[in-house]
Amino acid sequence: MFCDNCGFNIPRKSRYCSNCGNEVRYSFFQRLTNNKAWSVVVVGFFGIIIITVISVLIFINNSNGPTNLVDINEDIPVSTALDFNADLVNHISASVVSIFCPFADNEEEGYWGSGTIWTDDGILITNSHVIPQTETELLTPDYGCLVTLPDPDTGVPIEIYYADPVVIPELSDEYDLAVLEIYDVVVDEDGYSYGQYPNTFPAFDDTDLCVEDYIRLGEPVRIFGYPASSGNNSLTITEGVVSNFPDDGKTILTSAKVDSGNSGGLAVDRFGCQLGIPTAISIGEYENLGVIITSETVYEFINKYSELLE
Repeated sequence: MFCDNCGFNIPRKSRYCSNCGNEVRYSFFQRLTNNKAWSVVVVGFFGIIIITVISVLIFINNSNGPTNLVDINEDIPVSTALDFNADLVNHISASVVSIFCPFADNEEEGYWGSGTIWTDDGILITNSHVIPQTETELLTPDYGCLVTLPDPDTGVPIEIYYADPVVIPELSDEYDLAVLEIYDVVVDEDGYSYGQYPNTFPAFDDTDLCVEDYIRLGEPVRIFGYPASSGNNSLTITEGVVSNFPDDGKTILTSAKVDSGNSGGLAVDRFGCQLGIPTAISIGEYENLGVIITSETVYEFINKYSELLE
């Protein structure tokens, strides 16, 4: 420090200037810092003030909005925003129908199943075993089968149509798949029409919903269909995961419940992309696991079916 009178550099804690002899005057802060104990106190005090200020600034910054923990440069699929919200469920539900194929000799009895609307003119895909048949002929009445469309919001039936079953013996036996073609609307004895025909039907479309290149074990699965447990009338959704990939390369096993009546319905992943068609309850080694015919197998069947019609 320096003398206030002559400016001579004097040692710290000196009471008098060794150059001019004047008494050295210390400020309050200088007296505190000349005392080691007080120096520690002062440094600690200001340290606490600095930490407090920094903490307040951090709190104010965080209160302006949540911290974004996602890398803004990461490419996130748009479809994840639709991860099974109400609109997506509505979209899928509208295209999954209930099917009843009565026996020709007893129309009170028959087979119940589910189906998926494949084209907007009323072509459906379902399991072949849903349709009563022998190796050489169908056992349904002349009008074929009854197809019921649901209210997509509630799953209850709102429209009923007649549909012709189309089974190609060798092809349908190989894939356990068949086609139904809606050709008219059901009208009761009082003239009430349970729908409208011709009509543009809500065909299933997952074009913008398939964001994953392949499916993995443990991925979520949802099954849309009309199981016997719901009376075969109301659309039911069950959930599970991908449990196993059998060696046949044509099926997927899932823990999602696949009850009698679910056959021919629709299995989708968490984005709403089709995984395939649920077909039966597995027994034996994989007891209680649902079986799904893969979407690749379904498209293979459709391509062969189309070729035979040409």
